[in-house]
Amino acid sequence: MAEERCRRAEQILQEVQLEVRKQRDLSTDLEREKISLDKQIKELQARIIDFESAQLTSGATATRRLEARIEELQTQIEAEARDKTEIAKNYRKSERQNRELALTIADKDKAAQRLQDDLDKSADKMKKMKVQLDELESETATYQLVKRRMERETEELRERSMRFEKEAEKLKRTLDRGLVMPTTV
Repeated sequence: MAEERCRRAEQILQEVQLEVRKQRDLSTDLEREKISLDKQIKELQARIIDFESAQLTSGATATRRLEARIEELQTQIEAEARDKTEIAKNYRKSERQNRELALTIADKDKAAQRLQDDLDKSADKMKKMKVQLDELESETATYQLVKRRMERETEELRERSMRFEKEAEKLKRTLDRGLVMPTTV
């Protein structure tokens, strides 16, 4: 289960890294476009200067068209700057998520290692307990054998005792008869 989580975290990390690469590529492309637009603005500003000098001859309409084009280009540059800022923000967010994922993976790896250590300790403890149980079962079997032997010996002694008591009783009766008989004779 810990391996599955690790694999999933690695997969997420790879996806995030891919997204970061895409964001970097996009940022680079936007930077190139900005440089290109800055170049165009400079060219247009040069053309504006040329047009302004020619404005005296061509009139106010050309000026308005150029000013409109300049405003359009400035708006485009501002939009691209906003996009670039958003991309940079997303990039920082992705980097932060990468660090968080790396920390999470490290924490999960540590937890998995602790669980494995606990599992190993439990397995060792179980082995020791099994050995003790085997020893106890062996001792119990030995005690059972001793108990049965003692019970047999006790039974044999009881039977012998009863035989001796019967013989003693017979002897006593025989002695009592032998002693009683001479007195009656």
